[in-house]
Amino acid sequence: MICGVTGGCSRAAGPVFYPVSGTLNRAGEPLADVRVHFEPVTGGRPSSGKADADGRFSLLYSADKDGVLSGDYKVWIEFVPETPQEEMQFRAGKLALSKEVQEALKKYGSAKVTPLKQSIQKAEPNLVLNLD
Repeated sequence: MICGVTGGCSRAAGPVFYPVSGTLNRAGEPLADVRVHFEPVTGGRPSSGKADADGRFSLLYSADKDGVLSGDYKVWIEFVPETPQEEMQFRAGKLALSKEVQEALKKYGSAKVTPLKQSIQKAEPNLVLNLD
């Protein structure tokens, strides 16, 4: 807390998190069951969220913080197995991913290769991300 000579005190403002939710699409259809990452272009902690069966996602910064900080982001995806059995099959190369997920992972599967960028300057309750 900072207190001035005039007797007034103020708290230093912390970072502002903007809630971000939306839909992840590929070829005009929802892309389901992948994790969406928003990684700051300038470095720092990413936010992420899992797309459900309808491609809907909500980003989390941490377990107790929803959203993202304002800024520019690289947007990338990854497949995350839901069960230990699915993870074992995935690691062994025995889990068949849909063609859409496989193709999307080739182009958007890491922060290093993704061409998709997104700027966040306010709350985005209906963001649509189109992965071509």
